[in-house]
Amino acid sequence: MLSSSSVNLLGSVALAALSSSAFSQDIFWSETGGFAANVGAVYTASFDGSGKTSIATALNRPIGVALDADGGHIYWAEDGFEPNTSQIVRANLDGSGQVVLFSEADDGFTNAQMIALDLTNGHVYWTDYFRGVIRGNLDGSGYTVMGGDDGAVQYTALALDLVNKHIYFGDPTQFGVLFRMDLDGENRIELARGLTAADWHFNSISLDVANSHIYFPDAGANQIKRMDLDGQNQETLLTDPENPPLNPYGVALRSDHRLFWVGGGGRRLGTADIDGSSNLDWQLVQLDSTTAFGIAVMAAPDPNFRITGITRADSTVSISWEGGTAPYQLLRTTSLAGGSWEEVGAPTLETQESDTSSEPRMFYRVESAVNAP
Repeated sequence: MLSSSSVNLLGSVALAALSSSAFSQDIFWSETGGFAANVGAVYTASFDGSGKTSIATALNRPIGVALDADGGHIYWAEDGFEPNTSQIVRANLDGSGQVVLFSEADDGFTNAQMIALDLTNGHVYWTDYFRGVIRGNLDGSGYTVMGGDDGAVQYTALALDLVNKHIYFGDPTQFGVLFRMDLDGENRIELARGLTAADWHFNSISLDVANSHIYFPDAGANQIKRMDLDGQNQETLLTDPENPPLNPYGVALRSDHRLFWVGGGGRRLGTADIDGSSNLDWQLVQLDSTTAFGIAVMAAPDPNFRITGITRADSTVSISWEGGTAPYQLLRTTSLAGGSWEEVGAPTLETQESDTSSEPRMFYRVESAVNAP
């Protein structure tokens, strides 16, 4: 669940309720099963590593995973393996209610890789190994090939910066190349290359937009690295000393700036603070195979996240808050009894927002770490 705080126009405040169950679905990851049909799976566990459970099995090389926590959905991309085809799937967080939104058979892509959500605009994005970035609507319509870059060979890594309206995507060949383009596919540029020790080891990225950082694994060197959003100032945060090595393929950043990653050779899901050295746990969860690839995590609840002020001048409502983690999204509704929440403006790094409303009564809510990976 996204951390949130809510207030009505009269100023009474209520924090979102937090789960108190012994086990919660906090971390989700994929294990491809290698190059065999119908043996991949998606798993979940709590942040403390307990309760590991497979929520979907008999999948065809599941690669990227993404979460819509408020909607109660997980999305994953299946690379595909004969006789089955590549596809984009949505399911409930427990794996039930699986729906194929896009498929190779119907839409023409061949090898879906990483996946990302723009819930604000109702879009799902994924990289196709050969065609670059593809976008569709969350209801399975609007299939659009946005393409890649002329300097790329294949495509894997993918992440969205919804504040600055950018798509980041990567080529695992040429020792790892990072590209960026606008959400509409315009202004494509190469940001960096030579990101990994060898080919095929640059497959995943996670963005910390508020602090202008990109986190990524170098599977060949068994390292987690960081660079700026412009591709500069690359640094190594941690190197796995274990034998067998971690071989990290997927990385995710929680809203409280904690890293999670999944590795191949060591069959481990690890975690650390964003400096890579403090609160380090090489094996938070023991994995079932050496084929882990994608990972997504829930936002961390912040008990200090709250709306601190709300004022109205004529039809302008001004709202401020503190705590939580950027980016934020302001939402509103006219009724808490079955009313739907409407987004106000775009995601923001600021801790204040204004709205225009002539309604006699309006309820507001702020979400933290919007669309966090």
